Order: sequence, then structure tokens, then C-alpha cells
Amino acid sequence: MLAPFRNLVKNINLNDTRSSKVPPVTCIVSDAAMPFTIPVAAEFNIPNVFFYVFAACSTSAFLHIRNLVEQGRIPFK
Repeated sequence: MLAPFRNLVKNINLNDTRSSKVPPVTCIVSDAAMPFTIPVAAEFNIPNVFFYVFAACSTSAFLHIRNLVEQGRIPFK
């Protein structure tokens, strides 16, 4: 995925944006499933906002795990 993404950013940013309806890439927003965006952002000196999204189930488990351990419900026996 690195090469196609790099080529996409390069092609967009090399086009004459004054005559194109496509604006240049000025920021990349990606998540943990897209780590290939990091080197591309660095190569083109574009800010990259990288985040990791938890699923609702994971967030719920994280918030309640201490109570479940204290209540003896986990670890399962």
C-alpha cells in the first residue's frame, strides 16, 4: 500500500492546483490500520495525524475491568 499511496500524494501535489479542482494534500489523517501513511507524510513534509480507535466493546472492557477483577468475576475459573 505504500507505493500506491505515495504515488497518489505525489500526483495530487505535483498537479497545478490553480487549474485543477483537486486541492493539494496538506494533512494526512490515518489510523493504526494505515501505518504506511507515516513515511509518506514525512517524505513530503506533510503533517500526519495518527490515531488509534478503540471499538466500543474494548472501551467498555477497559472501563470495567478493575471492577470485574475486584468482584472476582475475572479471571474466569
